[in-house]
Amino acid sequence: MTLTGKLVIAVIQARTGSTRLPGKVLRKLAGHPSLFYVLERSKRSRRIDKVVLATTRRQRDTAVADLGEQCGIEVYRGPENDVLSRFNQCLQSQQRQFNMLVRVNADNFLICPEIIDLCLDTLESRGLDIVNPFLDNTYPFGCGAEVATMETFRKVERETRSKTTNYREHIFFYAYDHPELFSFDTVVAPPELSRPGLNLSVDTRSEFDLLASFFETQGAQGALKAGLSEIISYFEGESRE
Repeated sequence: MTLTGKLVIAVIQARTGSTRLPGKVLRKLAGHPSLFYVLERSKRSRRIDKVVLATTRRQRDTAVADLGEQCGIEVYRGPENDVLSRFNQCLQSQQRQFNMLVRVNADNFLICPEIIDLCLDTLESRGLDIVNPFLDNTYPFGCGAEVATMETFRKVERETRSKTTNYREHIFFYAYDHPELFSFDTVVAPPELSRPGLNLSVDTRSEFDLLASFFETQGAQGALKAGLSEIISYFEGESRE
């Protein structure tokens, strides 16, 4: 349990059925599947008490589930497109009652535990429902994760059961469309980390190749340990060459 007494669970959503770059979560980076880095870097958060991998029941995602188990991560398999149901069922299967939820996107191979922790600290200290580092982002896109109170997640899940599939696939979109019902904000990067134009998320082959250069240069252990300042320094050095 964290020092504040609040239990935090991170749910990493991952599947191989990406339309733009299928199977990207299993593509190798410095000898490991890219999802390996998402799992291991998320574990390094000082605020997260438990990390769970939520994938689909599709046969093609068995390799995703197997990787989670190999990394010592609890795996839950649920619906592919109704991500809210997948998360809800995953959370209901837990024996402990968690207070805060971290939604980790498997596209973010260089997710930074220090940014996750900053978002959690901000959520708690300001009494917000959701903190998203990428609302009018100043931090590099893809270096953090949405965080929310568990009460907020449950409210969104209830409110969207009969709503459009878009609200069920992107779990907090409903909250952002209803600011009268939910309080949310972002976090502002200090000048030395403010790089809103730097994209660390992977959606296409060119974005994958860009990040692959970092992993190959740093090696697996270096990539696991790298903080945001080191990541920024690397990509700024690359852009100057």
